[in-house]
This record gives sequence, C-alpha cells and structure tokens, in this order.
Amino acid sequence: MKTILAAIDFSSVSSAIVAEAAALAHALGGKLVLVTVLVEPIYVKEYAPPQKSLEKITVAQERAVRDHLAAIQQRLHSEFIPAEILVRRGNAARHILKEAERHDTAYIVIGSHGHTAFFELVLGSTTQAVLKHARQPVVIIPPKMLKPRRTKAKAAARTAND
Repeated sequence: MKTILAAIDFSSVSSAIVAEAAALAHALGGKLVLVTVLVEPIYVKEYAPPQKSLEKITVAQERAVRDHLAAIQQRLHSEFIPAEILVRRGNAARHILKEAERHDTAYIVIGSHGHTAFFELVLGSTTQAVLKHARQPVVIIPPKMLKPRRTKAKAAARTAND
C-alpha cells in the first residue's frame, strides 16, 4: 500500500493540502499520514510567562492540534481513506523528512505560504528544505490555488482550517 505524507500547519493552505493528499491516496489505493510539527516557544527571559504557565499553554496547544487532526482523520476514514495522525515538536523540515523515511512514503504533500525572499532568508522555509532533501517526489500546494480538487475528502479538508 502506498503512503502519502501530508504536512499541515493549519494555515490557509492546509485544507488544499489535505484535499490533494487525500485525492492522491485514493487514486493510488494508499493511506495518508497527516503530520503537524509544533514549534517550541521562544521567549526572552525578562518577558516570559512563568514556567508553569508555559507548560499549560504548550499542553493546551498540543491537545487542540490533536483534536483537529483527529477530526480530519475521522472524516477521511468516513470516505474510506486510511489515515494516521502524528504530532511532533521541533524543526519542521527535519521531522517531515524523518517521518517520510520512516513510513516509506511515495509522496510528500506540503504547502507553500508564498512569503517574500527576505522572510525566507531570515526565518527559512520548511518547504524549501523538504524539497531539497526529500528522497521522494514532493507535491507543493501553492498559497492561492485557483481551483482545489473536488473530492469526497473535501469535508475533511475543511476541518484543517477550523
């Protein structure tokens, strides 16, 4: 069974990523692995919330992400598309590539936010890093896709932005 890895961050392009990845998984008779990588909070000591508050915020964030992913997974299952969800913490590109290798994926589906060159120079680009180092084909969903693919999994994709 072919595995498609969809990297989503719940941005405006996430619904299109899920829809395209679901269509690809359906066409190949494969399964879908939805992965979200949470970035560890960065703070300046003088302005940081107390450690206990930071832990509560981090736990709440992860719980909310897992709930959103579970809703997408449930909708994909209702459309007979097998789906697995993963939440990781740290460097997004590194985790996406690691999970792609671990699951022996046929394709990685990821979005592009369309940031400026200066933004990417300063902060980097997860999509560029994945594209540069991936050992499998990478499907990049542009930030303003004119016509998203219409599939039965469209309802699952809507949940990605909720």
